[in-house]
This record gives sequence, structure tokens and C-alpha cells, in this order.
Amino acid sequence: MHTNTIEELRKLSGKALDLKNQGHLTNLGEKNTERELVEPFIEALGYDLGLLAEEVERQPNPVYATTKVKCDYAIKKDGERIVLIEVKRANVSLGATDQLSDYFGKSDVWLVIFTNGTEYRFHSGHLQEGGIKRMDQKPFLTLNLLDFDEEIAEMVSTFAKGQFDPDAVRELAKKRKFEQKYETAIRDALRKELEEPSEELCNLLINKIDTEDEDLERLRPLVKEIANQILNRPPPPPPPPPPPGKSGIPIRLRDGRQTLQAFLTRGGMVRIADGSLNRPSGAAKKLGRRDSYNGWTEW
Repeated sequence: MHTNTIEELRKLSGKALDLKNQGHLTNLGEKNTERELVEPFIEALGYDLGLLAEEVERQPNPVYATTKVKCDYAIKKDGERIVLIEVKRANVSLGATDQLSDYFGKSDVWLVIFTNGTEYRFHSGHLQEGGIKRMDQKPFLTLNLLDFDEEIAEMVSTFAKGQFDPDAVRELAKKRKFEQKYETAIRDALRKELEEPSEELCNLLINKIDTEDEDLERLRPLVKEIANQILNRPPPPPPPPPPPGKSGIPIRLRDGRQTLQAFLTRGGMVRIADGSLNRPSGAAKKLGRRDSYNGWTEW
């Protein structure tokens, strides 16, 4: 993780939101989009836009004379192009990437970025039979400055100067494409299975639990009810702060669908919200609904 890059991307996100809130994105042409958003993005990755640095080319010449299309920027490392960037003006939806696709196939670059200044789509590619290099039309990663995502920014930070590794880019792209391919399908299948438990799921549960009743028609609605309880259960609230001037380690105990919360103090005592001290079992009895609890076995 490149902390400086993430911080710079966070600042750039704030700038993009300010431009949007002030109504400037609508009228921002391509050149101003480059100056106000894209070039700061390149700098956030640690690359020097100065001519003497020779790290970034503007309107780089095509790789082959037969290739007439040009991209807007090429980032270089040790004199070789490692990233291509195509820019559209701000507030324009990003469509097809034919321009970059053609350049990608005729170069050694494995990372191209298609952007309108606020949305950055990262594309990689693959080798077809015969060694033909093809760019994937679907981005493996998308950074949206108007809806900043720390996890995405962390992945983008791996493309920063000093960390860039073409092989790592291809591996990340491969991993992300696999996740994108199956994530929605798995999510939909699980949701359908939990909403209407199948015979296979009920049989699996019967084999997992100790039961003498194998009536699927009786078990199916119970599985559905429990699944809905799990899916709709709100996250447990944070533990209450300890009483003023007191300290302790937050501890929890699950009691059915409720969560008991307390603080462990020195000497094995337990402090609950009203400030009283109890032994583990006593604290559980005072907070819970049962007549007895097995102390530390349940806390």
C-alpha cells in the first residue's frame, strides 16, 4: 500500500466534488479536464510531468507508423511505456475504448486508463492464440473520484511510481475479472437458496445436525425463517462506554438473538452499564433472560 498515493487521491476526490458542487464539471472541456483532474491524478501516482523528467509523454507518437490513433498520455519507466491514458472531457459518460484497444494491441503496455477526469477505468488484456494481444473491453478496476472508495484507491496505489510491476498488474486484473465473473452469480444463487430453501440444502442441514425428523416440508419453512432472521439482523451496536473514571476490556455474550455487553476489569470482575460489579455468571444473569449462565464459557 502506498499511503501517500491514497492521501493524494483522497485530496483529488475532494477537488472533483468541489468542481461538481460549484457546477464547473459541466463546462469543463478536455484540456481543462486534463489540467484540473487528470494531470493531478498522474502526479498522485508519483510521476513527474516535467519535460526533463521524461516520465510522462503527452500525445505520444504511435508505436507503429501504420497506427494513426494516439492516446493523450503515456507513462514511462526506464524509457519504456508502461501505462497509456485516454482522456474525454469531464461530465461525459465513458463509452467504447476502440482508440486505446488498437494502441494496446500494438504495444508492450499491459495497463491502459480511460477517464473523463472523475471516473478512471483500468483495462488490461490477454494473449490470444498466435500471440495476438487483446485488450479487455470491461475494466478490471474503476476509481470514481465522486464516490471515493478506500479499497479501490488502495489497489490503484499499487500502480504508483516505484511499485509498478507489469506482472502484478496482470495478476490483479486476472483476480478482479474472476471475482467480477462469479460474484453476482454466487450472490444471486445464495439469495435464491435462502429465500426458497431447496431440497438439497435441507438434506445438507439434516446431515449436519442431530435430528430424527427428516420431514423436508416441515424443515424448509424453518430454514427460510432462520435465514431471513440472519439476513435481516442488524449489526450489533458498539459496546457502551465504561462508567466515568473506570476502565475495562469490552466483552460480549450472545444470548439467542440479543447481544449482552459488559467490561472485564482486573481480578476477573465484570462491570455492566449501570456500574455494578459481578462475577461472569452473575453479570450474564443480570443482563440476560435465562436463570443460569456458564460464566466464561459463554462470555
